[in-house]
Amino acid sequence: MYKHKSLLLSKLDTGKTVLTKENEINDERYRYYSEQFQAQDADMSDPHENQIETEYLKLMNKLPILNEKIEKTNFTEIKKHILKLEPKQSSGFDAVSNFIIKRIPPGYIGYLVNYFNTWLTEHRYPDMWKLAKVVTLNKLKAGILHCDQTRPISLLATHSKLFEKNMLERLRYWAETNRLVPAEQSGFRPRCLLQTRVLSIYQEVKNNMTVNIPTLAICVDYEKAYNRVWHKGLLKLIISWLNDRRVYVIFGENKSKIFYTHIGLPQGSSLSLCLFIVYHSNLVTCLSAFSSHIFTDDLNVLISSPICRGFKPMIKFLEEGGTKICNKIAYYSKKWKQPVNFSKTVVHVFHSQVQNRVVDIYMEGKKREVVKECKYLGFTWTNKMSLKPTIDKTLENMQRTFSKLRWMKGGKTL
Repeated sequence: MYKHKSLLLSKLDTGKTVLTKENEINDERYRYYSEQFQAQDADMSDPHENQIETEYLKLMNKLPILNEKIEKTNFTEIKKHILKLEPKQSSGFDAVSNFIIKRIPPGYIGYLVNYFNTWLTEHRYPDMWKLAKVVTLNKLKAGILHCDQTRPISLLATHSKLFEKNMLERLRYWAETNRLVPAEQSGFRPRCLLQTRVLSIYQEVKNNMTVNIPTLAICVDYEKAYNRVWHKGLLKLIISWLNDRRVYVIFGENKSKIFYTHIGLPQGSSLSLCLFIVYHSNLVTCLSAFSSHIFTDDLNVLISSPICRGFKPMIKFLEEGGTKICNKIAYYSKKWKQPVNFSKTVVHVFHSQVQNRVVDIYMEGKKREVVKECKYLGFTWTNKMSLKPTIDKTLENMQRTFSKLRWMKGGKTL
């Protein structure tokens, strides 16, 4: 009745041999992940990278003399964040889980207030909390996997997550008041729901289909997130939070050596998503006047053609506009070191015609795959905007849940 959705990790294929011992598997994963986070050398021959490197060094020289104040925290704010924690049993390197934190006495929160305010005043993030424990899950349902087919889960110290939530409150306020978050971005923002973004896309496409206008959708999948720095006192605290991050990989009873992460944002941190959004706040400006929808790192661009008497001119407009936008996205990804996962970046055409229309969209000279349906934001989108696949999947999940409940009601035991 109960079974894992993915295969348990017991073997690892290195390309040359298959590893079965825990220590060998963990050593191989340590090698793989430590290479992923190695520092990258800046290409000083590139004017853009040269400018970024120069501005960064100037800013780093100014930071030590800056002494801007950051709003302090209080008992009520920390208590609010503790109440919002899910009572999970998993823990980071300190073996303190959310379940334990939610049961601490009020006096302990008073100590946290004092410590947090000291670090906020000093623009400092404690070094002891920069260590993450990484466990990996299998992406495959069958077969022997490679390292790139595992999903790393980073477990941070619970106390650090509380402090980061205080930092997040101040960072989010700064980003919103400076209008750094575009209106097209719905991810990780108060009162901006995933359903809102889904309904916006659905309504826009439906309106076009009503007047027989095809709509081209480009679904962009990104591989990794990189960091960028800015802003005085808050910047000092964020740099302290970001620098000298360390990770170790654990598998069974085996623990790898600790290695430093020189690129990327810490997985599992509430700050990472917000910083990712701010970092790419100018993404929509490169998409011309076409409609764009973003939910954290999920980008969807909708291109609709002007009304024409024939259908072929509209398809030609979509091909030209789609190729132009794809090349702009590719240029942006290289400029800001935000790799695009080309294998998962697909093109989708919504239309009301009986015959499926073929479009040729290119990104950097390579033709993009055109699909009849795709998954985006948890929904299955078909070229005729049918909700049947999504509803069928929901009913299937409900039926599976009901079967488990009936099984439990029958008095069965594991």
